[in-house]
Amino acid sequence: MTHTPTAIATHIEESHVIPAPITDVWSVIKSMKMETWWSLLDKVTSDSSAPGLSIGSTYTLHFKDGTAWGIVIMEASELHKSVSFELVSSNPSISVSSALHKLSCKPVTATNQSFISWSTDFSNDASADTVLDSRFKKREGLQGLHDHFATNK
Repeated sequence: MTHTPTAIATHIEESHVIPAPITDVWSVIKSMKMETWWSLLDKVTSDSSAPGLSIGSTYTLHFKDGTAWGIVIMEASELHKSVSFELVSSNPSISVSSALHKLSCKPVTATNQSFISWSTDFSNDASADTVLDSRFKKREGLQGLHDHFATNK
């Protein structure tokens, strides 16, 4: 008997309110120095000569557990304070054909804080474990971004 994978949603989104103005939060996001706020990362290295968030620029996210993700910037908007990147490689490999991430920042005008959402659209071959792992990584990352600003006031 063959095992049929459980059907799952291939879109996941997590969000958080960050205790800092959007200009400060966006500055940190667009710097691509994710290791300064995401404790799962050891470092982020630029793999291309394209500066910052240029479309097509590539980075490697080096996780503390030894995993490395190769990403390429697919979309970046200073106007909308958002960046999208596609996971193009993973070592060790992950069990999904495609994962497109998007980080979006919006101002919370009543409190001069920022609302940030992090979404991922996976190909339909994503396993439940892959999607759940992504959810927990996002939660940890967004909490780290919150704590980065809460402790650096």
